[in-house]
Amino acid sequence: MSLLQHGRSIYNEHGVWELLRRSYDFVRERGAGWIGAHLLAESSIGSKFKYAISHSAFLTTVYFYIRRTFKHEKRAILRGHYQYYKKEREREDPEHRIIRHTHMLEKGISMENRREVFGVAVANELVENVIAAWKRRDEPESDDQLRWSIDVLAKYFEVVSIESEALQNTYNKFQKFVTSTGVEIGNRVPRPRHSLETNPVEFDNLRALAEQRSSTRWFQDKPVSHDVIDKAIRVAAESPSACNRQSFEYRIYDDKELLDEILQPPLGVTGYRDNIPCVVVLVGKHRGYFRESEKNVPLIDGSLSAMTFQYALESLGLASCTINWPAMYREHNRMERLLNLDEDENIILLMAVGHPNPEGKVPYSNKKNIENLRSYNKCD
Repeated sequence: MSLLQHGRSIYNEHGVWELLRRSYDFVRERGAGWIGAHLLAESSIGSKFKYAISHSAFLTTVYFYIRRTFKHEKRAILRGHYQYYKKEREREDPEHRIIRHTHMLEKGISMENRREVFGVAVANELVENVIAAWKRRDEPESDDQLRWSIDVLAKYFEVVSIESEALQNTYNKFQKFVTSTGVEIGNRVPRPRHSLETNPVEFDNLRALAEQRSSTRWFQDKPVSHDVIDKAIRVAAESPSACNRQSFEYRIYDDKELLDEILQPPLGVTGYRDNIPCVVVLVGKHRGYFRESEKNVPLIDGSLSAMTFQYALESLGLASCTINWPAMYREHNRMERLLNLDEDENIILLMAVGHPNPEGKVPYSNKKNIENLRSYNKCD
């Protein structure tokens, strides 16, 4: 809904005095510069204006500064970098660094015709971080990801040549750690692809599941089992993720009062918000990354996981509908306060979940032809 359309809606529903009151509050909060840029962007010459300033990095920066379009994203990236260095580099809680380095060694172990020695610096830092994390955590022996790192390190020292002094010192430090803790080495290491194909999924079944999954907005008046949602999240956790960092969180809300607060306009739930028994808020976290070039990774990894999550829900008898999350300054502020988001966190998407009403209508949503969705070797 455009700014002018929103104003017209307020006038029609509440009258001129309410429109004036809200307009005053809006101008005081946003500022005339933002409103001017917004109205210009929505006007008939807006597209030409955007095209003209797009040739200048300075004017583009000024435009988005006034609009505050990316304010929260930029803040989240910078705060994420701060948290990464504070927790990871200083070994306060080196979770993501351990995951990343473990995955790097995994890839090296998986390589065909690999070098006799590889990843020396990575292995050295991983051993230091694993030892630090083991000391800090309450029950490290039950931490599956930490045990995975230990297994990979054991495999790494098994396949590389440890004749160099640097690697010998790292190996000795790791062996001392294993001996002193009594940790049992497991088998969470790279394995042949054929060992995974115990029950291959038939294409026809997968396609049927994809076609059955529809954006469902009408649900039965019954609670959604937390156990069933957890099952779906366990499947979603198997989705690909950059260096296996999985820097996102599924936040589940089924409290009626919280649902009413979360599902406020301008979310795209007009007409069916009172019918939603459960909402998933998928939150991306930038604390797992230390480069600006990785700014989109939480969005990508979270979205990949969300699609798997929806398929898993469908297979468990639940339906879902991804809800439009507008990247609007006021909306982010509202949700940040309501959900107590950390400053490195951004909402990726919202999703309605529930038991589908068998008689409820779902849109047909005819998909694009494959010719409009793919190309091979295209360069022009």
